[in-house]
Amino acid sequence: TARMMAAQGATVCLLSITPLEETDIVADAIKAAGGVAASFQCDVADRAAVDRCIGQIEKTYERIDVLVNCAGVFLPNPIFGGDSADVERTLNVNLKGTYNTVHAVLPIMRRAGGGSIVNVASAAAKQAVVGTSMYAASKAAVIAFTRTVAGELKGLRIRINAVAPGAIRTPMVAAVHTRQTPEAEKMYRFLADATPSPYGEPFLEPEDVASAICFLASDAARGVHGATLVVDQGLTAVAPSPQL
Repeated sequence: TARMMAAQGATVCLLSITPLEETDIVADAIKAAGGVAASFQCDVADRAAVDRCIGQIEKTYERIDVLVNCAGVFLPNPIFGGDSADVERTLNVNLKGTYNTVHAVLPIMRRAGGGSIVNVASAAAKQAVVGTSMYAASKAAVIAFTRTVAGELKGLRIRINAVAPGAIRTPMVAAVHTRQTPEAEKMYRFLADATPSPYGEPFLEPEDVASAICFLASDAARGVHGATLVVDQGLTAVAPSPQL
C-alpha cells in the first residue's frame, strides 16, 4: 500500500512497532523509485506514543490527508485454553490502535479542511473461522467503529471507510499459504474449499488489497463513507456447498 500510494504521488509516513531499520527498507525502496517517504517507530496501542508521533508528522509536513490503519496481529485463540496475553495484544493493536490513530489524526484533518481514513478490518469479521474468536471480534469492532465515526464526521469533508480482506499472501499468514505444518495444510484446504475464487487460488496478493485501499483513500471514492469494501474473492458471499 505504501509503495502504491507513493507511486501515485503521496508523501508516505510509515509507522511501525518494528525497529526502524526494518521500516526503512520500505521507505528506502520508495525513495529509490523517486517517491517521498519517512519511517517512524511507534506502538499504535500506546496512545501517548501515537499522539507524539502524529504531532511530529504534522510539524514536519504540516498536514495529513490520508490515514491507513493497517497495523494488526493475528493470534489464534481458542476459547478453551486461550492465552489471555494474546487476547489483550489482539484488542490493543487491532482495535485500540485503530482508535488511537484516528483520534490523533482527525483534528489535523479538520484543520486542513478534509481527509480520508481507511481502516483495515478482515473477512473474519463476517465469516467465522473456528479458533480465532478474539481476532474476529476485534475486526468486527473495527467495522462498527468505522460506521459509527462516519456519523460523527458530517459536514467535515472527512471520509472514513474500511476494507475487509480475505486470505492475503503476507508474512503474517505465511505458514498457511506455504502449508508448512499439518495444521496449516488443513487451514489452506478449508480456504481453498470455501473460497469461490475466480482464479482458482484462495490467496490474493497484497497489491490486490492495496488497490482497494488506494481507491477508498482517493477522490474517486468521494461518495463512499462509512462503508466496508470486502476483498475476499467471494469467501463471505457464498456459503460452502456441494457442486451441482
